[in-house]
Amino acid sequence: MFIFATDRIKTNEIMNEAKKHDEKTEKLIEELKKRSARPCYKITIDEERKPEITDSKFGGVPYWDVQEPYPTDSKGNLMALLVQINLEKANVAEPLPQKGILQVFLSIDESFLFGLDRDSEGRQSNFKVVWHESIKDVDYDAIKALEMPIMTEENYSPVNGEYAINIMPGTSYITENDINYGALLADVAKTLFNDPVDPEMPWDYLQGETSDYVNEQLAGSSPHHQLLGNPCFEQGDPRGGRNKKRQNELLLQIDSDCLRSEERDYIERIMWGDLGTASFFINSEDLANHDFSDVLYAWECG
Repeated sequence: MFIFATDRIKTNEIMNEAKKHDEKTEKLIEELKKRSARPCYKITIDEERKPEITDSKFGGVPYWDVQEPYPTDSKGNLMALLVQINLEKANVAEPLPQKGILQVFLSIDESFLFGLDRDSEGRQSNFKVVWHESIKDVDYDAIKALEMPIMTEENYSPVNGEYAINIMPGTSYITENDINYGALLADVAKTLFNDPVDPEMPWDYLQGETSDYVNEQLAGSSPHHQLLGNPCFEQGDPRGGRNKKRQNELLLQIDSDCLRSEERDYIERIMWGDLGTASFFINSEDLANHDFSDVLYAWECG
């Protein structure tokens, strides 16, 4: 018997305890949600369905035109499929394309840390974002004959197997590790209560259980898999310095995603280090132009 393990494989004490948070905190949360709400597309794993070659999925054999060069890492090795989004079946809206297939590939060479290169500045050396503008008839066996690696628990990759996914419209809110959170919290606290808040140190205003409660209400339940919207970070926001303007929009976020079992603590379906999260950022103009050549990729442990 399996039980879905969400919110970092921890009990939801903060959200489930019969604690009454004061009216001021609830008003603060309401206003933060109101001001930061952004549409997104929530992604969930579908355990009941085996994905076809053109379906949206995590891991597995990718859709690919075998007449085209297959993605390789900086050592010349074929990369593995991390995620595939059938944009036509997902019924997404602009600024995402409404046709074709969007994919992310990663190197599974251990020296590349799941394809991460903090000095790449958007160069896709050991990861690759690919958009197929149209979906052609392809042969599964011909694609598999390319002998690309498949992500499994046995090799160095974040996804253990192949999983069909569902994509549905949703809403996301800013969370405490977002680079824009401090300024927004300061403005909200000033407007609602005339409370001074240093935007560089928002943790001085909200502390302990109150801070945890506010962030839980803004983040919602995990895993946080989504297209677009507000990102949710385990530690820090990588959109610092020049990246704040250059790669300012979340394109995709993939969280750790596990199942609890009676036989072991949990089954790893997706695992970034120690219950971490991976994020892909893009410039808003590039996204509007459907140009995926300059993407900032980062992942962090929990």
